[in-house]
Amino acid sequence: MKRRLLLSCVGAVALLTPPAAALAVQQRGGSEVVTIRLGDIVKVSGARVGCVARVEAGSRAVDCRRIGALRGTYGTILTGTKALVVRFTSSDTGRVVFVAHHGSTRTRTCKAGR
Repeated sequence: MKRRLLLSCVGAVALLTPPAAALAVQQRGGSEVVTIRLGDIVKVSGARVGCVARVEAGSRAVDCRRIGALRGTYGTILTGTKALVVRFTSSDTGRVVFVAHHGSTRTRTCKAGR
């Protein structure tokens, strides 16, 4: 179980670190920061990845996922208080498999049977 939790944590960090690093590089590189509003969609140039600004459980969030067929893929939902990793079980249904709260070392993984 501890190994699974460690792998989940490493996976979440791997998913969330590149966007954060890219933002830091863009800010230092002179690119402008783009502010998006609820409902706005952002597509990543050269990649099949997109994000939408939306409300998740009452909080404003950025929901990112692969463009195209979703079944068997993962997405991330980032709010001001937490990060979620979602595994899509069909083209329109996903299940939260990992939750972490900003400023906390506690995380939660969700078992497959739940």
